[in-house]
Order: sequence, then structure tokens, then C-alpha cells
Amino acid sequence: MFNYIIRRLALLPITLFCIILVNFIIINLAPGEPVTVTEISQEGGASRKEDRSLAFGNDFRYLQFREHYGLTLPILFNTWIFLTEKDVKATLWKLEHHKESPDSTEEMSFKDYDDMRVKLGDQARFVMPILLKIIEDDKEDLAIRRMAVRFFVRGGTRQAFLGPNLTDFQKTENRKIAKDNDLLSSLLITPTDSDQEIDKKVEQLKKWYEENQDFYRFNPTVWQKAEIFFFETRFCRYMSKVLSLDFGTLRNDNNKTVIFEVARRFKYSLTLAVLPMLITFVLCQVFGFIMAYKQNQWPDFTFNVIFLILYAIPVFVEYNLTGLCCCPLFDRRGCLASQFSFFRYSHSHQWIYKS
Repeated sequence: MFNYIIRRLALLPITLFCIILVNFIIINLAPGEPVTVTEISQEGGASRKEDRSLAFGNDFRYLQFREHYGLTLPILFNTWIFLTEKDVKATLWKLEHHKESPDSTEEMSFKDYDDMRVKLGDQARFVMPILLKIIEDDKEDLAIRRMAVRFFVRGGTRQAFLGPNLTDFQKTENRKIAKDNDLLSSLLITPTDSDQEIDKKVEQLKKWYEENQDFYRFNPTVWQKAEIFFFETRFCRYMSKVLSLDFGTLRNDNNKTVIFEVARRFKYSLTLAVLPMLITFVLCQVFGFIMAYKQNQWPDFTFNVIFLILYAIPVFVEYNLTGLCCCPLFDRRGCLASQFSFFRYSHSHQWIYKS
């Protein structure tokens, strides 16, 4: 018995990890972007698709969601730190000209363009030195430089800490994040900017980069790259949130955490779960005694058929048919228990367990 208990306890964390892993795989295999909003017309078609998770635009609310749950990171291994200047320039060119290559005669589809823009926006924080180099290059096309500035701002933008009990460190970080985000958003290059204004904004971007490159690890060392490669991933972010029971805050109230709201309602769920279980257990013993006493007679066969039918009926159908007062009697778990907890009376007048 002791060895059995040890084996079961040893298998418990492995089982939980497998369950968490399956949930992670299902979530990431689901098609589409979880923060994409599609408006449906009266005819049933998609009239407008608004994806707030794009690399630039008024996307802070949805970006907060994606950042918190690690949706802006690669799934298993972070290879974005190894992107080259050639890769970044090629992607910027495609986004600017809406084509896969200079030889292409057709424009990219809307979906492919959005996917590429979102991906580069997520990669921006890992290629900040390359983006700054492109921005400072006077020989580069102005449209490409303007696009690079947008992604530079996207890479430098950080999301504030949310929650009811923020530490002093987190409050200090939030003030810095708010200041940096306001500064970066004001340095976007617009089509109406003159050459002098563009040069001034580029200098300010460079100054901000030099002041924050160590703090944000824009130029990681070899060991920092190894850490980013393994730990700056969607899977690690997911596991850290699960292990720390950090499931975020309510969407309509950032001062309330999900775990607090679940715990606050847990006593009601526990009451609804335990009371029907106790009532079901008692009734199972009663019916089990009757079926055991009348073994192989009409009460035995009748109750077996009734419980088999009730076990096959979905729970929500049973609730509608029997009403809330009778729900504990016809609970599926109770039916299942009644199938395996009856004692039957044998021909030798001994109680035996019906398996």
C-alpha cells in the first residue's frame, strides 16, 4: 500500500504537466488570432476585420492581452535574435510594396500582409539595433525608413503592470513605461515632416536607444541570447503563469484578478458539488441494497435499466426533465457510482461486491 501511494504521488505532477501541455497545444493549434475582431453584416458576411494586434496603430488594449499571455513570442524556441539585417530589410520592402518580390506582378493577399506585419511587430523588440541602423541610413528609401521607425516604436513600447496589489518597483516601472511610450509615439515620422524634423526625430530615437539598450537588453550577450532562446517563448510564459497561478485580471476591471474571483465563488461551487454527491451516495446504497436483496428479480432488472437510461441521457436534459430538486438523484456521477457500488446477495447468503 505504501509503495502504491508513493507511485501515485510521483505520477501526480507528471499527469498535471501532461494535462497542461495538451491544453497548451490545443490553444496554439487553434486557427486564427484570439484577439481578432470580425464584424458580421446583416447578410452574414464579414463586413470589416479589425485586428488590434498589428505592429502599429491604436492597438494598446489588445497588445496588452497578447503581451501578458505571451502571444507575441515564438512557441518553443526563440530564433528571432538571430535575424539579420538582410531579413529585416526584405520584410520591410514586402510590407511597403505589398509584394513578395520585385518580380511579382500581383500584390500580397490581405491575410498574408497582416500576418507578416504582426510577425515583424512581434520580432521588433529583438531586432532593435538593425531597425535603428536602417533608420539612420540616409541612402535608404524614406518610405522604408518611415516603416522601420514604426516597428522601432513597436519594439520599444512596453505594457504596464496591472493588478490590485502592485509593488513599489512595479509602480516605478509603470511610470517609466508610460514616459517611454509617450516619447516614442511622438517620434513617429509622418509624410508631412521636413528633412530637419526627420533628422531631429532620428537623433532622439538614437538617444533613447543608447539610454535604454542595457535596461531592455537590446544588445544581449551570448549568455543572454541563450536565455532568450530557451525562456523568451510562449511555452515558458504559459508555464510560468500556470505555476504562479497568474491568470491575469478581469477585462472590465484591472483591479480584480481572475484567481481572486474564482476563489471567491469556490465555496458555492463546492456546496453544489458536495451536497449532491452525499445525497447520491446515500441513495446508491439504498438502491444497491434493494437490488442486492432482490438479485436477478424484477426490481434488480428494472433499476438496472432505469439507471442505464439515465446514465446515457446528457446532464442538461436530465436537469430539464427532473427539475433542480431531483438533480442529485439523477446525477451522472451518482448513476455511475450506483453501477459499481451495489452489494448483491449471493446464493450462499454472503454479501459480495459486484464488479
